[in-house]
Amino acid sequence: MNELKRLVGRFSDLRKSGETPETVALKALDKLSVYGSFPYQKRRLSQRYYDNQGRNIPFFVHHYNATWRNERCLEIALAFDFLSRTRPQSWLELGNVMRYYSSFEHDVIDKYEKGDAVLNLDFVGFQPPKAYDAFVSISTVEHIGWDESIRDPRKIHAALSNIKNMVRNKEHVFLTAPLGYNDYLDELVRYEEFCFHKETFYVRVNR
Repeated sequence: MNELKRLVGRFSDLRKSGETPETVALKALDKLSVYGSFPYQKRRLSQRYYDNQGRNIPFFVHHYNATWRNERCLEIALAFDFLSRTRPQSWLELGNVMRYYSSFEHDVIDKYEKGDAVLNLDFVGFQPPKAYDAFVSISTVEHIGWDESIRDPRKIHAALSNIKNMVRNKEHVFLTAPLGYNDYLDELVRYEEFCFHKETFYVRVNR
């Protein structure tokens, strides 16, 4: 029922945004095809794994965002693996992503997306009352300072520093980001200034 409510709201927003009826209809048909192919995709990828530093991580298949079509099949799988290993009692997520794929009870900061228990704050200025056991962010940091009304690419430095200050264990931080979207972030990674203890890179080679 919650998923149906979300879909109705999504298509209502599309109509209000000025999308043509044809575009809305095509997106609706695409969504129906996703739901129809989901059982097949789940079976097809049920025995597929990623190698993550010697650990087999199963593909994550979900109808929301059709994860088998994009990087979510990897990012969410790795995030679940991270949470299963760290088992945090309290954790913060930057960007409202994981709640679409689970029923986790955790704090979420998302500057723009509205939702139940989502704090619409600028992460750089956020100071939690106490430190968290862990921190997770899925393809969100690349937008900080880059997609804002006044572009300030260096704002990402303040965000990364803030992450370090809000977790009890500095190794209990999991973050994903795409390369090729934010030029400034790409340079930080290229010159090893992204300041993470461990970094893993994946390249998509086929469909």
